[in-house]
Amino acid sequence: MTVDTRWHKSSHSDASERVEVVEATRPEDVPAAVIIREGVLLAAMAHRQWDEPFFDEPLDLGGRVHPDEWTGSGPR
Repeated sequence: MTVDTRWHKSSHSDASERVEVVEATRPEDVPAAVIIREGVLLAAMAHRQWDEPFFDEPLDLGGRVHPDEWTGSGPR
């Protein structure tokens, strides 16, 4: 399959990333700009510095979980 990835070649993405965006537009029939905008917003939120902490006390999740401790149907 040939995918036209000429849009936004000046952006900081490579051809394979542009193909991913173009292919993601097909099932939902949305413009590539919508997917890019959502990605930018997600990236901004992931790196945002909040003014106030989410918790009054530090949240202790008990450290890393070893694969032998995994439960459920997730990947192993």
